[in-house]
Amino acid sequence: MKKFTSLLFHFVRRAIDYYFRLKTTPRYLVDIGLGLIGATSITFATVAAFQLNNIPITAGFTIGDTPTAQLIFGFCVLVIGILFEVVSHLRDIVRENRRRIAVIEVRGLRGVSGDPLTESVPKRIRGTKDPLLVSLKPKDDGQIDPIAAVRDISTIVSTLQQREQGLDRADIARVFGGLAPVPFLFLTGVMLDNEQSLKAILDWDRDQLKWRELDGIDDLYRFAPSNVQELPEKTEEIILAVSASFKVDIDGAKNAVGDLPLIELDLENRSTTSHWSENKQIALAAALRDTVRVLRDKGVQKIHLFLAAPASLSFRFGTQYDKRLAPPTIIYQYEPKHEPPFPWGISLPVAGKDEASIETLS
Repeated sequence: MKKFTSLLFHFVRRAIDYYFRLKTTPRYLVDIGLGLIGATSITFATVAAFQLNNIPITAGFTIGDTPTAQLIFGFCVLVIGILFEVVSHLRDIVRENRRRIAVIEVRGLRGVSGDPLTESVPKRIRGTKDPLLVSLKPKDDGQIDPIAAVRDISTIVSTLQQREQGLDRADIARVFGGLAPVPFLFLTGVMLDNEQSLKAILDWDRDQLKWRELDGIDDLYRFAPSNVQELPEKTEEIILAVSASFKVDIDGAKNAVGDLPLIELDLENRSTTSHWSENKQIALAAALRDTVRVLRDKGVQKIHLFLAAPASLSFRFGTQYDKRLAPPTIIYQYEPKHEPPFPWGISLPVAGKDEASIETLS
């Protein structure tokens, strides 16, 4: 009974798509068939109406068997269109049953709880959900053990490869959502890279208390022009401060790594809720990628990355970070009550570095 109900629901859903959104060859065949049948029906109805009023009809409607042939032809076209659509639906059902949706959720923030990410996967992404929860458990003092957390995140790729082994790439979809400190989200993005199988990035809406797609309107605010072009050639180490939600603590950053040349990417009109547009996130990630490219071209040998950004944007930045061409990079964790306020960072697996590692500053 459950399978029958699921199948019935599928056909109802596809019927709605069929008549209101989809434009396929079977759709056109059905429309033509219905049009021919409708035109023939109107013809017969018109003839009958006039005959009921004793008005003789001699023009257009009684020449041979034209209306009958039209009706039969329209019916055949309609049946062919329906058969094609049924076959297409059955093929989609088989594919949806075969497709696996890896629902990757990274949890590591205290005091934040919510529904599992699997319950919020967009309906447009169809398939069997396969949850992968990475829980960054805190130590006895309530703080996350960064070494253990990096180890857990580093296993995501191998776990996904094991689960997806033997599947066609067309049958693989991935959805990501995370509630964790920025460096871990960025690292997860670097690990997963910018793969086509990543179909959606969700974020936790603290106002609505639910997972939400990036469905907001692009406000067209971007990073203010940076000073990257002013950096002297052959500068070996720099601080790259990216302020997308809060202003990065520049003094704290220099206190942590030294008074190095500073490159800033500062989002105009930034706030904690200005990240809900997919297009905006794509543009901001491209700006960061281009900035890192310029730094590499200028001969920078090491980047100290200080990032203040919402969870989904932090992850997206990581997916766009070029693992092969970016200079060696450390991304730092912000702890405002700590002295210095950046006690440790993650040395990212980029520029030939095989594994991520923790760099402790205190």
